[in-house]
This record gives sequence, C-alpha cells and structure tokens, in this order.
Amino acid sequence: MADSKCKVKADFLIRYVKIVNNYGTVVPQVAALFGEATGIAELHVKHLQIPIFAEAISEMKEIQVGDKTFQEFLSEENIQSRIADMGRQLNKDYAGKDPLIVSVLNGAFIFTADLVRHLNWDPEIQFVRLSSYHGGTKSSGQMRVLLDLSNSPEGRDVLIVEDIVDTGRTLDWLRSDLMHKGANSVKIASLLFKHEMYMFETPPEYYCFRIPNEFVVGYGLDYAERGRNLRAIYSLKP
Repeated sequence: MADSKCKVKADFLIRYVKIVNNYGTVVPQVAALFGEATGIAELHVKHLQIPIFAEAISEMKEIQVGDKTFQEFLSEENIQSRIADMGRQLNKDYAGKDPLIVSVLNGAFIFTADLVRHLNWDPEIQFVRLSSYHGGTKSSGQMRVLLDLSNSPEGRDVLIVEDIVDTGRTLDWLRSDLMHKGANSVKIASLLFKHEMYMFETPPEYYCFRIPNEFVVGYGLDYAERGRNLRAIYSLKP
C-alpha cells in the first residue's frame, strides 16, 4: 500500500489526519501538499509518513439522522482498537485498586459497556445523567442533574467515563462534586476530546481520540435523541 497511488478528497484527508492516532493538528506536510481548498489530488502515500487507514482512500459514507446529513468520521474498527488500548492502560494504572466507575448517561453507555469488558477487575459501576445539550447540535452552557449516584463515593478512587469532552465545564463540575462527596481521587476517561474547545488547563487523563470542533453522532452520541445505535461515529456534513 505504501507504494501505491490513490486519489483522495484532500479536504477529507486533512480532517482525517486531525484525529487518526491522536494527532491534534494538521500534519504540516499534508497542508503543504494539498492546501485547505484543494479539490481532488493525487497522493503518493509513502510521502505522508503517517498511518493511512481504509477510510482515507475511499469515499466517505453518508447517513441521514433526522434532518441532518453526516459523514463517517471514525470507523467501528478504529474505535474498538483505541478502546482496547485504553483498557490496557487502565489495567496498568489501577493495578491493585478497585476504582468506582461512574458512567455519564446517556451518551457514554455504549462506550462504558465496551470499555469495562477490557478491564481485568470486576468494577462497581454507577450512573449519573447530566445535560448541557437540549436536542440541538450545540451545548447550552447550562448543566442539569437528571440522575445522581445511588451510593456514596466517599473514600473511593473514581473513574468518570464520558462520551465526549468539549468545553470541560460539565465534567469540571462533576469532578468537584465527587471530591466534595469524599472521593479519594477522580479521573476522566473519555471516548472523544474536543481540544480546541477545552477551557481548562489540565486535559482528561484518558481519551481515545482528539477531534476538531465538529458535531458528531453515533456510538452512543445522538442528534435529537437519534443515531446512538450507529457502530461508527459520523460528523455533520458541511
């Protein structure tokens, strides 16, 4: 594959490089070769010196969720591979401990289910439900507590499992609330991290993908309560 030539949509490649293998910015060589406005260019893959998955050399899959059109952003295979990586890291970091898993509903329920099956301890799992999205594509900036913990986290190491971290305000509030309730430590494991929107100095301790500021759906994330059952993650088509 490294010596093959393939035609790709340059705009998709640039977006793809932002998220593959936790790259947070556009790889300079890619921007120099194509430019943000390049239409279709011929790419010699070996010149990129970065991993290129099948998604980067094929047309983007499109789906309809409600009144919006979305394009495939992260494949099911890529998601599952990164979750397995996170599970291995958590097993190492929490060796000999029994952290409480706090899953943030509704979006994190699928991620939580897949993640805990990679853990080598039998975790206690509790759920909270917080809301800063009210049926649209942008956060309202106001948080509501819809479901609280059923048992006290006092004296426990706590791992919050979240689907996506954007501004970080909701999870900052939740972390503070858990510490106020007596938790020994609180860390965050997120599937997605919108680093461009993040408002705090310290990022989540664990995350699978850094992504640009785009609205995404699938794998537990919704648009107007639809699309959660999609196996891949899709971004809103411009």
